[in-house]
Amino acid sequence: MMPMFGWIDPKMPLLYIAQTNRKKLGFSGMDKVVAFDQSVSVDDFVANEAAAVATLNNIQKS
Repeated sequence: MMPMFGWIDPKMPLLYIAQTNRKKLGFSGMDKVVAFDQSVSVDDFVANEAAAVATLNNIQKS
């Protein structure tokens, strides 16, 4: 990339590579969130949330 864009500092391509990696990670993370949302029913989510709240309440009482 450096010769193609005329950069002389190796930090420049690293900057663009890091930005691209962040975008890729963001897209793949969003794909996982969407897949999870589609695999869990609302009833399952509510039941799990109630169990989590009960656990937190028990921890706080200790």
